Amino acid sequence: MKGNIRRRSPLQSRATRSTPAGFTLIELLVVIAIVAILASMLLPALGRSKQKAQGIQCMTHHRSLMLAWRMYVEDSDDNLPFASVNNQPALKPYAWTSGPRM
Repeated sequence: MKGNIRRRSPLQSRATRSTPAGFTLIELLVVIAIVAILASMLLPALGRSKQKAQGIQCMTHHRSLMLAWRMYVEDSDDNLPFASVNNQPALKPYAWTSGPRM
């Protein structure tokens, strides 16, 4: 059993005791700088994806409105009411809104 135990030399034991257990300030600052660079590269991509999502949402709302108008027209014998008839008072009873345009 005694033959299997390895003894360290005084130089090896001193070297292992002097290594720091945590990060140095320089290492921490380098990591923070790398994270900041990666975040600055990522933010424009996130902005573009948000803009694209808003465009898709707008198209979805537009599609829903078109579908609603089409269903209304099909249910009312292909008649679509006027939106506004401010300059034609004779058509006012047929409009679905009234009042001046904003």
